[in-house]
Amino acid sequence: MALILVASVPAFADTAQAESSSIQEGFQVRSGYAIKSNGGLYDIETNKKIASNVRSFAPFETGILIVKTDNTLRYMYRTERGQYGVYGAAGSWKTKKILSNVKELAEGTYVRNDSKSGLRYEVYAVKTNGRLVKGTIKLKTNTAISSQSWKTIMSKVAHAYVSKEGILQAETASYYALKTNGRLYGWGYNEHGEIGNGTTKNVKQSSPYLILKNVREFKLAGQTYGTSPKYGTTCYAINKNNDLYSWGINDFLTVQSGAGDAVTEPIKILDDVKCVDGASHTACAVTNDGVLWNWGTELGNTTVEGMTVIHYGIGMNPVAKDVSYADINMFNLLFIKNNKKLYYIGSAMGDGSKYPTASEPTYIAKNVTAVYTTDVNSNYYLNAKGYLYGLGYYKGGKFYSKVKLGTGYPK
Repeated sequence: MALILVASVPAFADTAQAESSSIQEGFQVRSGYAIKSNGGLYDIETNKKIASNVRSFAPFETGILIVKTDNTLRYMYRTERGQYGVYGAAGSWKTKKILSNVKELAEGTYVRNDSKSGLRYEVYAVKTNGRLVKGTIKLKTNTAISSQSWKTIMSKVAHAYVSKEGILQAETASYYALKTNGRLYGWGYNEHGEIGNGTTKNVKQSSPYLILKNVREFKLAGQTYGTSPKYGTTCYAINKNNDLYSWGINDFLTVQSGAGDAVTEPIKILDDVKCVDGASHTACAVTNDGVLWNWGTELGNTTVEGMTVIHYGIGMNPVAKDVSYADINMFNLLFIKNNKKLYYIGSAMGDGSKYPTASEPTYIAKNVTAVYTTDVNSNYYLNAKGYLYGLGYYKGGKFYSKVKLGTGYPK
């Protein structure tokens, strides 16, 4: 199937450095698609434009949700069977308008809820008037929309987030709304303290819980653990005083508290923080003095058959200086220094010939303006000329260490 789903891939809310803040904030590349500077949404592998005048987008399991410059939310889909007989994997793209006056989609944006009559999804969007709305969308077998309904959840919302745990099912999803006054609310799945209310009891949508005040940035990190996978979320919030708080699942000390027990209320873990990012098993933050911190699991310590041997529960360690921005997944930590040079720590990327496993900061490229790590071992960066590169990029049945994907990114 042409669409490779990568769960919970947000547009950037952080900046790489002051002179390139508009690039870092606008950099969107996910699941094989990206927005170019002409506003077109492109298939990265073919470099073909599939939609125009796109402001933001999110891969749907059966297509793509796009927010256009006219503030309309549209669903792009294909109805022909592709490889293995999968619907939606082939044919020309079709577009259906589903909602007007949309500012942005929630990060994480949809939750799957199977029904006897087909696939049903929950989609969350923030409207231009600040209302957070929930849409229930049912699809036909050929991926076209069968029916949809919308209702208002909350008003005066700046951003919304959906933590998708397990296999994207509604019963294991946590929901968050950051209001325009900086108050962060949560509801839904709370088995590991994700809602931060001091308990592990689920919170109904009708009574969202006030988690923190004066929040300027919020990030979610899904955690997978155990031989029979279990799921949970670690939450990170930076307040307007630049204090970093964390709570939720803590099996790999991604909250940096105790012996791995769930942390059911926000605790302060770092001062003077510029930006933060988290992934399954690990996390990182850059402080305003340019120090890059990493905690949770140790990246790039050693390898067995090409994969990093993970050492759990490391403390909060400074790993680099003069850093302006960092992004992390469970395999790699990539970061841009103030001189615009890109470095990494972690597992080998691609076939490992060019970028082998690295336990110390290792140089990748210069004149880099933005970087993004996916949920798997495939990463992207953008240089000052607008060229997009893939690191550990999979194409044509082979992994490549570095691939030049196209120019004119991002919007």
